[in-house]
Amino acid sequence: MPRRNIQFVKGSYYHIYNRGCNRERIFFNDENYDFLIRKFRKQSYRYGAAFISYCLMPNHYHLLLRQDHD
Repeated sequence: MPRRNIQFVKGSYYHIYNRGCNRERIFFNDENYDFLIRKFRKQSYRYGAAFISYCLMPNHYHLLLRQDHD
């Protein structure tokens, strides 16, 4: 699958989403959800993005992020 070439711009909002292959589960217990949230939080500090909202479901997730730094 080709990659999209997206220019990230400070102050802009981005809808990030991902789904399991064949719509299979990617989260199997509460610890899986917690793990992903911790990873996203750590990376948001590293890359200067702010979580506006998120929705985690058993087979996919949605994030709304704001780019706060260049």
